[in-house]
Amino acid sequence: MRTLRANTILFCAAGFLLLWEWMRPLETIGGIHNMPVFLVFTGLCFLFFLFRVPILVQLAAGSVYIFYVLNRTFVHEPFFTFQWVGWFVQDVAANVKILFRREWTGQSDSFRTLEFFLLIWLMVYLLHYWFVVRKKILFFLLMTILYIAVFDTFMPYDGKWPMIRTVVFGLFSMGMLFLDRCAEREGVRLKSGLKAKWALSLAVLVFFSTAVAYIMPKADPIWPDPVPYIQSLSGDGGPGKGKGMSRVGYDPDDLFLGGPFAQDEGLVFRVKTPMRNYWVVETKDYYTGKGWATGKADQIVYFSGSPTVRDIASAELVSQKSLPIYTSVLQRRYEIHRAKIKAFPTYYPHIIYPRGFEYFDFSGGVFGFNQTTEKVVAGFEDDYTVGYREPVYEIDKLRAVNDESGTDFFRNSQEGIRFLYRYIQFPASLPRRVTDLAAEITAPYDNWYDKAKAIEEYLKGPEFTYDTADVPFPDVDEDYVDQFLFESKTGYCDNFSTAMVVLLRSVGIPARWVKGYSSGELVDTEEGGIGVYELKNSHAHSWPEVYFPEVGWVPFEPTKGFTNPANFVYSQENAGSDTPEPEEEQTPQQNRPNERNNVPEQGPDNSAAENGGRKGTDLSEWMKEHLFSLIASGIALLLAAFLTYKFRRKWLPFWYVARYGRKTDAKNFAGAYLALLKQLERSGMKKDEGESLRQYAARIDRYFSTGDMERLTRLYERVVYYPPASFDASAEWQLSWRRLLKILR
Repeated sequence: MRTLRANTILFCAAGFLLLWEWMRPLETIGGIHNMPVFLVFTGLCFLFFLFRVPILVQLAAGSVYIFYVLNRTFVHEPFFTFQWVGWFVQDVAANVKILFRREWTGQSDSFRTLEFFLLIWLMVYLLHYWFVVRKKILFFLLMTILYIAVFDTFMPYDGKWPMIRTVVFGLFSMGMLFLDRCAEREGVRLKSGLKAKWALSLAVLVFFSTAVAYIMPKADPIWPDPVPYIQSLSGDGGPGKGKGMSRVGYDPDDLFLGGPFAQDEGLVFRVKTPMRNYWVVETKDYYTGKGWATGKADQIVYFSGSPTVRDIASAELVSQKSLPIYTSVLQRRYEIHRAKIKAFPTYYPHIIYPRGFEYFDFSGGVFGFNQTTEKVVAGFEDDYTVGYREPVYEIDKLRAVNDESGTDFFRNSQEGIRFLYRYIQFPASLPRRVTDLAAEITAPYDNWYDKAKAIEEYLKGPEFTYDTADVPFPDVDEDYVDQFLFESKTGYCDNFSTAMVVLLRSVGIPARWVKGYSSGELVDTEEGGIGVYELKNSHAHSWPEVYFPEVGWVPFEPTKGFTNPANFVYSQENAGSDTPEPEEEQTPQQNRPNERNNVPEQGPDNSAAENGGRKGTDLSEWMKEHLFSLIASGIALLLAAFLTYKFRRKWLPFWYVARYGRKTDAKNFAGAYLALLKQLERSGMKKDEGESLRQYAARIDRYFSTGDMERLTRLYERVVYYPPASFDASAEWQLSWRRLLKILR
């Protein structure tokens, strides 16, 4: 029995380790930033099956864990107040409708996280069934090896050590399962000593063969690398998937930035507007070290007709108290400008708009506005109009914001603190020299505006080169910004804008990454000075924005060769003493560098959390910070549980005495006798099949040279076969019962 339990522990551990190998690439490829949360849940599920926890208890404990994580990550409401339950029900109902409509990309991050938890739970059940019940592992082992090989070949994932670990775990587990199946087939019971010798021999064999295979010289591959060949056929290698050439144009995926791209002059929008603007598509707030993702759950509202900015933005975004995205700035022109936009449906289902927009005017249809990323998505059939005011930013007002006043503004409320941490986030793995560089650049200045301008001018300096062809991908262990700032110093808008956001965040200035299109190419001028601009794939662009209290998001332009279209002025009282900073006039398409955003957005589990500060989300980053302690505590708990179970024969008699030693009635005696039988079985003296209780009692008494077992057995038969009233309620049986328990300890 003890050997079988040891086998179960071994096979559950093997299942956990192999499933972990399936989850590791998702942290790199899928953008899951809180993997410890899912690993703890995986281990918890295996423990459920290991200790044969009743199904209802499993469902209750697992559900509480999942709901707590979802609440802590997405809702931020007190868990035990249950105010979040309504949100959860609405979210599930909305996403179920999305699934039935087969709009897979429309699922919210919270629902994807729930799906990932359920998938893990199902996988643990299947692995327990195949490993422990069926005792078969080969199929899953081969699938794991194939899975790692595919990611290693086609993705920026180093599968060398995962492959070695998988082979070692798999071979050892297969050897132990083989021995177990042989024993069951032959109907023999293996002694623990023999089992230990087999395990030791198998471990030595696996280790020796793996070591020899590792150090032996390797032959050159027979087949060439398939990635360049596939990329050459498609003409689009995609970001992070190799060293091939990508195609310029707007791409919603931003997880992996870098690499060269080819030009594409495909027309996407035609815009009629009285002035040049940058055209926004969406924003990203979570820097992964390789690219950008959204660190907060998607919140999509649907509208039609002519919604205003207050119609489509939530109260959190609109109200001054809760840090608005659209705030009142100096308006040099009080009339609302109109931009008429024609979209070409063969390209992208997103809507563009300028900063300072007031309303949309659609001819029909339903549109979705993502309050998290500020992205508007719709199917295009007709033209649409955007009404907007030109934002004019007062330099004096921006310079009034420093580290003290800026952070105090956010610390007045919980919403402000969450907002601040969300936009000063960067990964803990960011190299120290990046933060040192930011501190060095901004050291002479005492306000956020001058610090931002200093970083902007630094990136426009002679050390950096704008190029779209000779741009490397960062290596697997390289940070995207660190590689650009200190190694290549060559890139395009993605490199410059991301570098500026990270440098700003590293000195505590809230900033975000914005992507969309530059002003485009002026192709005609209509009556009233209305310019007609064509936006092509080659005009896809990205830039940083900095949040200034009482002002809102302010755009900057660090990319060499590009000019910020935003209007910066001095206030009237200082106009005579200071000269406004010059802004270059933007001429129509002066052979301006072509731009693109071509990199991946967060995957299914996106899992899943609003991230704050350098340490990311409160829950996931706390778990990362204390990962070693959690692992050590988990190992200690598992070891304690194992030792408690292993030596239960030593401590269970004390429990039996405490439970049955104070009562002498018939029912209590029956329980005490059955507990004694279990203890005898644990001690290796199991009752044989077909052996009567009296025969068994006589064998026990002969073994221990006592008459206690026969005396207790006669009393037990009297309780079973005669009315309880005939039972002698004296405590004589307890003396015999306690003596036997003491002997068995």
